[in-house]
Formats: sequence, C-alpha cells, structure tokens
Amino acid sequence: MKKSMLRRLWLPMAMAVLTVYAASTAVVAAADYPDKPITFIVNFGTGGQFDTVSRAIARPLEKHFGQPVVVRNVTGGGGTVGMTAISRADPDGYTVGLLASGMLTMAPHRMNLAYTIDSFNAFRGLGNVLIGIAVAEDSPFKTLEDLVEVARERRVNVSNTGMGGAPTMFVELLNQRYGTQLVSIPAKGGGEGVAAVLGGHTEAILSNTSIITGGSDLRLLASVSSQRWPNAADVPTAQEQGYDVAVDAFLAIGGPADVPQEIADAWVEAIEAALEDPDFVQVAERFSMPFIDMSGDEFKAWAKEAKDDYEPIIKAMD
Repeated sequence: MKKSMLRRLWLPMAMAVLTVYAASTAVVAAADYPDKPITFIVNFGTGGQFDTVSRAIARPLEKHFGQPVVVRNVTGGGGTVGMTAISRADPDGYTVGLLASGMLTMAPHRMNLAYTIDSFNAFRGLGNVLIGIAVAEDSPFKTLEDLVEVARERRVNVSNTGMGGAPTMFVELLNQRYGTQLVSIPAKGGGEGVAAVLGGHTEAILSNTSIITGGSDLRLLASVSSQRWPNAADVPTAQEQGYDVAVDAFLAIGGPADVPQEIADAWVEAIEAALEDPDFVQVAERFSMPFIDMSGDEFKAWAKEAKDDYEPIIKAMD
C-alpha cells in the first residue's frame, strides 16, 4: 500500500519537475536565440517573385540576427510541399518560411493537406502580391468594361500565370458575378503568358506587376487586387471600375505552431526592421509589392475568412 501510494505521489511530482525544466530550457534557448544559422523556406522555385523577395529580405534579417539566413526552395504541390515542411519543422525558430495565402485559403479546397491555418505561428504580415489584367497595346479592349462586354457574348481566353491562385479566383468571380466567359489558359511562366497574348493566342493576361510592367508591350486594364499598383497608380482597380471583385495574395513570415512566443516576438522585431531596409524596400517597389501592416494573428484571421469565402466558389468550379 505504501509503495503504491508513493508511486502515485512520485509520478505527478516527476512530471511537474520535467515540465518546469522544459519550460526553463525553452526560456534559456529563447534568450540566446539565434545562435546558429536559420533556414528560410520558400515554397516556389528559384528566380520567381517569391524567391526574389525572400532572398532580398534574408539579407536585412541576417544583419538583425547576426546569423546567416539560408533560403531553401522546397517546391511541389503548387506550393503546398514547402508549407508542409514549415509546419513540420522543429519549433525552435531555426526553420521558418514564407506563408503564401493561396496555400492557406484556396489549396485546402482542392487537396488533402497535412496542415491547416492553425499549423503555423504567423509572426507578421509582409506584403501583398498585386495582380492585374492586361492586354496587348493594339488590342481593341481599351478598358476593363470593353473586355467584360465582349466576354459576356463569347469566350475570351486569358493567359494565367498563377493557375490555382489569385488570378484564377478573379476569373471565376467575374464569371459567376457578371456572366462573363473568361477561360484561364495556363502559362508556365510570365514570358510564356506575355508571348501568348502578344502573339494573339490569348486576348488578355492575368499576372503580377513585374510581368505586366516589365517592359513588354502590354496595357494594364485594371488592378484586380484591392489596391492600385504603385508603379501604375493611374490605372483604377476593378472595384473602382464598378466590378465587385478583388483578390489579394497576402504574404507573411512564420514557423510551426509551437514556436515559443519569445522567439516569435524576436521575429516580429526583425521583420519590422527589414521593412525599413532601403535595399529590401527597393526590391519590393520593383515588384510593386506594398507592405501590409498586419500582425500574425490578423493574418491568420484574414486567411480563415478568405478560406471560407472561397469554398463555394471553388466547389462551383469542380
């Protein structure tokens, strides 16, 4: 009886001691953070906008932390493989990455994923990848209204350089709400999409700012995001032109859900410092990627709301 009672008393005490030890160890680790290189996962390949932005922000992060920030491209599954890698990383703050909203708001309705929005500790919002619709300079479509009116009467093929993401969502929203017959034609990259519209194989292109304003002979009809493009500020958004459609592609930086709050706070400070770095600001401006003032919790709340909003739209596409 005495041995049994001692065992019952000893086990909870041992567990309590272990819990206190683990907590104190985590505090010490957080206080010393970082004391080794950090891996920064990008869920798309090299050379693209997400990769370029990630490598650009890695440099001021290195300055702030005093440790290397090594960008690692983890591709596949339309960006979901990289997101899975972030969610499954050790929650010690040494493996973090870019949280792309499309992988949180749209992909879950198309795939069985190993993560949810709550699988991540989003440290802070970063920027908005603006999307626009453009045509060739010699196109008969001079305004977005011109294109919509024709697309109500017949099929209009649109080069889509972001299949499955925000550009696709714009097409489906416009089709559902305004009776248009826009059809997304997949493009492997911006160059292929531009060549298709300039060659007359498609009549318009949906892409980001670096593709459409990168010296090609294209005319922007509208920003299809919720704000105008900084490098084409005279062109109104689709909403400003009377079409109740806007798609945003917010980015955040984060890690797996169990990253200690002290380390998450260190990342918030580092990201905010990076947003003031002149070299990084220049890269963001080149891509016309405005920064967003959004906490990690606000980013996750927005993603959950957008995910719910997109569900019936995506189901109607199947």
